[in-house]
Amino acid sequence: MFTFLSPLLQDIIGFKEETVAVILLAYGIAIAIGSYLGGLITDSIGLIHTSWIGALMVLVAAVLTGFSRALERKEQVSKI
Repeated sequence: MFTFLSPLLQDIIGFKEETVAVILLAYGIAIAIGSYLGGLITDSIGLIHTSWIGALMVLVAAVLTGFSRALERKEQVSKI
């Protein structure tokens, strides 16, 4: 399903072919588990609450990404 990622993972990032297969398998399994759990959560607390929780998770991920980049830049400056 996500075989278009294979050249990216191999050529640009440098993973071996066997590693790419494992990564894509793990990604597929994670999608299946996430879909199942998302359905259970939606059934138990409702669509609106689930949507708000998802939006909050995206916001937290964006903030953590910003902190990560800021720390990376700070680390690069301190090495100079």
